[in-house]
Amino acid sequence: MRFANPNTTLLLALFASMLSGAGPGTARSQPADPQRARIDAVAKQRVFYLPPDAEEVTDKRERLRALKPVWIRTGGTVTDPSGPGPFFVEAGGTFSGGGRNVVIVKKGGKVSAIGRKNLVFYEKGADISGASIYPGNTLIAFDSVSFEKLEPFTLTRIFAVLPSGAS
Repeated sequence: MRFANPNTTLLLALFASMLSGAGPGTARSQPADPQRARIDAVAKQRVFYLPPDAEEVTDKRERLRALKPVWIRTGGTVTDPSGPGPFFVEAGGTFSGGGRNVVIVKKGGKVSAIGRKNLVFYEKGADISGASIYPGNTLIAFDSVSFEKLEPFTLTRIFAVLPSGAS
């Protein structure tokens, strides 16, 4: 079975990106102090998978209607987008906007002037000064962040594990 639906692709990409971070050395805890929403991850590195239908941005875009994931490349700027993302920001790229977004920033990338409740994964050395000023944001740091393209794949079998006593 092949998945061509962008919503399914996004869901699978986010799920696959969570799988790569499962296990020891992964940031899975909530902040100890609810007023301080910064989590220093114990993981040294993290791979985030870009869905194949991610929109690449290499120029300046204002009020981008993000109906699918957005890959902000070097020289690209996204300001005040509508849509949750996720937004992948490379070195030399900039994300700025309000709303509830998921933003992943590599070292050399910039997140500025975002508010409300955002989830920001970032590589140490990324400029997240705009995200850190709002206490509702959750910031998760990694020593190293990399992006890889997720290629479509075919499922051949699905196994279900039933609890004992269930039929």
